[in-house]
Amino acid sequence: MGKWHRSVFCLVSAFVAMGYLSPTVFADTSPGNSPSLTSATLPNQATNDSAWWSRETNSFYLEASSSPFGTTASTPLLNIQPGSAVSLMAYQFASAVGDVHWLVNSPDASVEPGAADEIWSYNHHRVQMGTFVATKPGVYTVQAESDGHYSVPLVLIVGLSSLRDNAKSPPVSDGASGIRPFPVANVPVSTGSSSTSGIQFQQFNPLPTSDWIPVQGTAANGETSVVVQLSSEQSGLLWNYRLPVTSGSFSALIRSPFTGPVDVSYIPDFFTQLNRDGSYRWDDSYTVTVNGEPTDLVRRALLDSAFMDGNESPTALEMAKILYENSPSLPTAAAAIANYASEKVDYNWSMYKSGKYVFADVSTAFASGTGVCEEIAELAATMMKSVGIPAETVLGRAPLSNPTVDHEWLQAYVNGVWTPMDPTWDSPNQGVNALLTNEYLGNTVGLQTSHAADTTLVGTDQ
Repeated sequence: MGKWHRSVFCLVSAFVAMGYLSPTVFADTSPGNSPSLTSATLPNQATNDSAWWSRETNSFYLEASSSPFGTTASTPLLNIQPGSAVSLMAYQFASAVGDVHWLVNSPDASVEPGAADEIWSYNHHRVQMGTFVATKPGVYTVQAESDGHYSVPLVLIVGLSSLRDNAKSPPVSDGASGIRPFPVANVPVSTGSSSTSGIQFQQFNPLPTSDWIPVQGTAANGETSVVVQLSSEQSGLLWNYRLPVTSGSFSALIRSPFTGPVDVSYIPDFFTQLNRDGSYRWDDSYTVTVNGEPTDLVRRALLDSAFMDGNESPTALEMAKILYENSPSLPTAAAAIANYASEKVDYNWSMYKSGKYVFADVSTAFASGTGVCEEIAELAATMMKSVGIPAETVLGRAPLSNPTVDHEWLQAYVNGVWTPMDPTWDSPNQGVNALLTNEYLGNTVGLQTSHAADTTLVGTDQ
């Protein structure tokens, strides 16, 4: 019998992220480093903004609100439509902002500067205001320039419900998620069978000279999904996949991130167990030898998992594809997805204040629209994975002023660089999700000075 305990990381959203970890990357680094997205077919005529991201100053930020600052917002930012005004604020980490020149990467949008005699301040420093309006649905990038310094770009989604696929296929190869259909031809031969707590399963060796393991079985007790765990005997690392149960049966090919001896286990009532005491148990396992090529860390960050179950979240993945296809560059696509997760999920303050965290997978969080930092970060990471942007969760401490507070954010592999993002903190304290900042999008001063990663837990939240 095995047992595994999962620490609870559920933290507060705040306005105001890590000495961020850059894992070793092996030879194949093609995911997340695809050619720039073309803007030729974008309905809002957005131009490629890759240069905007490379010239940013990491202490100069933008914030957006669906209502004028200082008023009570009632419209979520994700509901902004063409013709709607979005209030903007340009601010710096520790100094005043001088006169601002506002930039938008599309002729179908503009920013009207705030009145010269209207002086606003944030954290005792002067800021600059503006009003953004777009005339067509699309993904837009806004940047402020002041005294030769450029802000972190802010990505705004306008007319979300009107956005459609633009026939730009994301660079995701077949099986990149680590889950494929069970073969109907050349069916693998079972080497035995076993059972655990209502789950009957066949045992299979990996497909010849590959890291794909067939799994097949039945589940009783009304189970709607089964979690299959792969455990490396060499490293002790685990990876869990969540598979749907249809008419009492399940089957798939799953990719092992590990080579050498790998233990295969079936976890009954996975989330029920976790929500009972923060741990789960299993009664039986069998060992296979995986002889395929080792999965490098970049490609591993494309795999689905029991928590980040993209295979069970088709609506979320379709939204990721739409945002990707309507973005003029890869950094903008990643930011659009992170911002979508920020605004999609309402922070569950009642759960946080109760001190009782309820474990949930991405498909559940997406359907409910509520969660805490774990669900927000995992939704963003899952959506990025589905369009070929490797992403993994990061567990650690934030804010550093309170070292007892646990938190979760993510890092995404964009254009050959691991980039930290905290979509929870980028949606400041609020009731309606009507505010968005980019202070914690990227390796910013704001993120560096408030977050610290536990380097033993980067990418292990499976």
